[in-house]
Amino acid sequence: MFKHNEHPGRGVLKSDFEATVRHLEAADSSVQVAVGHAINLANSIFRSSYSIGSFQALPMAERVAYIHKLNEMQVKLRDEAQDPVASIGFGLFKMWIAAVAANDNQLTRDIAAHLAKYSEVGDLSALENAP
Repeated sequence: MFKHNEHPGRGVLKSDFEATVRHLEAADSSVQVAVGHAINLANSIFRSSYSIGSFQALPMAERVAYIHKLNEMQVKLRDEAQDPVASIGFGLFKMWIAAVAANDNQLTRDIAAHLAKYSEVGDLSALENAP
């Protein structure tokens, strides 16, 4: 049912995210690790400048500009670096940032739950102390 105050782009964002996750669920575990690692990288870059609250406090134009920067990085990873898997990770993170930017708490939580799964799979810090 149509929600009266739902942002018009919400449905597209949610369906794009769900389609990407469905493809990722069917992918090889090494792909999932690489996507998770890219999500962690994108999150580290974001967290070096913002908290969720400080990002949401920015004017909408600045939030949108950050989303455009993520999109540029996603395209560069795919086209210039020839790393489509990392591009997927940045794309998923960008979708989460879009939900955060829109102050859509439910969608932010829904996307975050999936990102957390891939983030854990892609956490390579355990290798730091490997023999």
